[in-house]
Amino acid sequence: MSPSTRPIQEEELHAFVDGKLDAARYAEIAAMMQHDPLLAARLDDWRHEVALLREAFAFKAREPVPARLNLSRRIEQRVSRSHVRWQVAAGFLLALSLGGATGWMARDRHRPSDMEWLTMQATAAHRVFVSDIERPVELGPTNRTELVGWMSERLERRVEVPDLSRLGYRFIGGRVLAAVGGPAAMLMYDDINGNRITVYMQPMTTAEQLPMRPVARGAVAGYAWISRQTGFSVMSNGAGSGLHTLASKVRDDMHS
Repeated sequence: MSPSTRPIQEEELHAFVDGKLDAARYAEIAAMMQHDPLLAARLDDWRHEVALLREAFAFKAREPVPARLNLSRRIEQRVSRSHVRWQVAAGFLLALSLGGATGWMARDRHRPSDMEWLTMQATAAHRVFVSDIERPVELGPTNRTELVGWMSERLERRVEVPDLSRLGYRFIGGRVLAAVGGPAAMLMYDDINGNRITVYMQPMTTAEQLPMRPVARGAVAGYAWISRQTGFSVMSNGAGSGLHTLASKVRDDMHS
């Protein structure tokens, strides 16, 4: 199948990822992906983000039903107010039960820990921006002062830019991110071979301190830790032998 000459609309890409596109157009876009690696990578990243968000919010299904939504209480109140027959109450019970069935089917799924939550979001940011050729960062090294001020203001804590030049990595720049749970920030570096690493930071609402540990999701691996209710990670496409040294240097510079 040859790729279609019909331009792709943004809403069509979202429908493609959500599986809501008609079969003919779905096939056309799938064929375009075979000829356009950037389009394929973009849609793969979107699919991965959707999977991360679904996994991150799955814990909601395990939470107890609030008392105000208790079925017995709702039925009793409704019957008392309207004096309807018991058949109506039974229908009300059935409707509510069916409506909540999907959520309760997932009630035993695992709720991500603070470290898992941090890793999911750091991985998503790394995957999206490290492969961006045109604009991987918002502000570059010549705007370091502006970047540090921007990040520090949005995260409401002082942000440093670690110097990794002695370890063979050049500072490219960074950006502020809109993450699930609040603002986050990302710094990016590369070496002489073009290999990129990202340093991710996000305020955490629960854990105060967690020691550095190796983390990985798919092809992305690195190290993460939490200090003073701020989560940090250093991520790379694959766990290189020098990644722990880089992460340790970042940790030392951030907390000096």
